[in-house]
Amino acid sequence: MGGRSRTVLVVLVVALVVGGLVAAFRPWDDRGAGPETVASPRRSGGPVTVLAAGDIAMCNRENDEATAKIIESEPDATVLALGDLAYPDGSAEDFAECFEPSWGSFATRIRPVPGNHEYRTDGAQPYFDYFGSSAGEPGKGWYSFALGDWHAVALNSNCDDVGCDEGSRQETWLRADLEQHSERCTLAYWHEPPFSSGVRHGGTKS
Repeated sequence: MGGRSRTVLVVLVVALVVGGLVAAFRPWDDRGAGPETVASPRRSGGPVTVLAAGDIAMCNRENDEATAKIIESEPDATVLALGDLAYPDGSAEDFAECFEPSWGSFATRIRPVPGNHEYRTDGAQPYFDYFGSSAGEPGKGWYSFALGDWHAVALNSNCDDVGCDEGSRQETWLRADLEQHSERCTLAYWHEPPFSSGVRHGGTKS
């Protein structure tokens, strides 16, 4: 990247149980956005709080209500929703009946990425319908935005559905996006991490 020093932080958070874990970190001041970006949920000069969780809402469990209380206690926080957001299939019904009652009031603060359960419904269409412009361009699931003094990059790890290999639309976009931003610190996040605290570990789908 032109020889400049740069830090890339990757969020590797999944819930031990559905909706059972929220991780937080605090980057700093705000800067501009680039191509295929979404609006920054907070554009002030002070510290920025970020909450991150994945595997969130299932109608017959109360873990999502518990994590919702944490988010409610941090009204200025940006929320990274790390996929598998509405069990079991990411359908419109799952979002309406399972996700909306607990996490729905935070929708304007959420910057989501899709998980494999969202793709149990064709093209993850209900996911894109639910989050609208906050999820980036429909059908892609990758985008970037300013997060304090950081550049945040949301990626779609459902490679069989959208492509992740060299030369794919997502990989080509990512290279261009990183080249066009001068922030020293970059945060990248997606659904499936190399390792997790769950029963199944990196690269496996559950």
